[in-house]
Amino acid sequence: MSTVPLVTAPIAINTHTSQNQQDIALVDEKILALQSQIRGLSQRRNELIPVGRLFPEVLVEIFSYLKREWWTGPSCKVPLVLKLTHVSRRWRAVALDCPVLWNEIFFQNETYVAKWLERSQSSNLYISVEATRRHEGTIQKVFE
Repeated sequence: MSTVPLVTAPIAINTHTSQNQQDIALVDEKILALQSQIRGLSQRRNELIPVGRLFPEVLVEIFSYLKREWWTGPSCKVPLVLKLTHVSRRWRAVALDCPVLWNEIFFQNETYVAKWLERSQSSNLYISVEATRRHEGTIQKVFE
């Protein structure tokens, strides 16, 4: 059995020449510009649909009605109020500008407590505690 000698050719490991890097940077800039245009068009589209034209006060009423649903559900890992703030920039601004939407604090998930306290500003707080040892430190911080 004879073996065939392997012929190896030099492989260029660094294929990124200066021109390639400039081309990549140019493409990246174009991608960022297009993404910005898409965000702008999406925002404009949201303003044109009927729900996008609701007055902020109406949105607050709707959000307030949904408030009792924020921590319910079989697999509620993310409160509904956070989901509402991710619908559009406008909905986020309206929700963040309304302290009473954030004044109910549930200790089922301590991840959100600090943000709720901050966003509730000076409105009256309604606190619900499902206390276990792991919540002890968080509860103590709230009452300090």
